Amino acid sequence: MLPILTHEAIASDSSCLRQAYAEQGGFIIPQLLPVAEIDQVLQTITETAGLLGDCSATDASLSLAQQASRCVQAVHAQREGGQGLIYEAISQTPLMHHIASHSAIMNVVRSILSSHVVLHQRLLVLMSLPEDGWHLGRWHQDYYYNGGPETTCTVYIPLQKVNQRNGGLLLAPGRHREGMFDHDVRQYDVPTKWNTIDPEIVATFDPLQQIELEAGDGLFFHSMLPHAAQMNHTPDVRFVINLRYRDLLDKSYREAGWKIPELTAARQALARKSLTSAT
Repeated sequence: MLPILTHEAIASDSSCLRQAYAEQGGFIIPQLLPVAEIDQVLQTITETAGLLGDCSATDASLSLAQQASRCVQAVHAQREGGQGLIYEAISQTPLMHHIASHSAIMNVVRSILSSHVVLHQRLLVLMSLPEDGWHLGRWHQDYYYNGGPETTCTVYIPLQKVNQRNGGLLLAPGRHREGMFDHDVRQYDVPTKWNTIDPEIVATFDPLQQIELEAGDGLFFHSMLPHAAQMNHTPDVRFVINLRYRDLLDKSYREAGWKIPELTAARQALARKSLTSAT
């Protein structure tokens, strides 16, 4: 299982980071980012949503996460593709560049990769709407969708509590060591646009680890680690910062001139439109 590593444990012996990353495929650091940073991202989401639609009905007595959720859902209802527009805008804000280069994250990433790392160009805040299955990242490996070095590190930081009920990740610890699994179109009761891992292979993932995190906790995991988001069964949007870091010293990546090959099948999958949105 992915271990929980405290700041004290890391300060005492940072080799625990590299060991967990190599053996289990990742680890969790509680209270990675301060509350003030998390609140700033939530406020930026609310403000950005308000530029596209009417968020005036938002209740100021709600938490910042709930206020942001109400605004995103209001804009999504008022404007076709509204949630996607907010998602794209937030990823390009100076605030997200600030978060992505935060010392609390960079010190850890450099410990497990090298001192020469670069960011994936998309600095995301995932926004999972209630009961939305089409955009749900079912069982997959990030490497399939992003390429680059196999050791690429994904950093997953929720802006509110995440658990099974609101769709927190399921992980298959240690299975990153088996390399790339086949990804293809799969049939589910609730359709998804994602190409995913064969369910027969998923059935062999044992044990599974249900991720439960508080706002600001950090999950660091290997790009080959199989994982799946789950359906959000709450009335609120699930917000998660999602960043990816590549190692410029990776031998294969450097020999390729730090270029990413065409990921045609992955790109076509993520560009699919649901039958609902197409009508």
